[in-house]
Amino acid sequence: MAEVSKYSSGLPYLAQASCFIVVLGYASGSIISKRAPQLGPLRFGAAALIMAALITVPLALALESPLAAVPSLTGMAAVLYLGLVPTALATVMLLT
Repeated sequence: MAEVSKYSSGLPYLAQASCFIVVLGYASGSIISKRAPQLGPLRFGAAALIMAALITVPLALALESPLAAVPSLTGMAAVLYLGLVPTALATVMLLT
């Protein structure tokens, strides 16, 4: 077993667990998208993204303090772009 530095606080294990959870999420999302009823890619993609937001936003609010930070306009625009364009486009492409 690899030696853990006395200065690390278990962060490598948390990072590995997070990666494992992400892999499970992608795998289950792919299986669900293939077995779900045929709603059309846009409707199904919108439902998937809304469900993901309903899961992650409360977790982010509970575990972090996002309201304490004041993001810049450029940062907010970048996050909005990443959420709307590549994520939504990839979801629609996965489902078509």
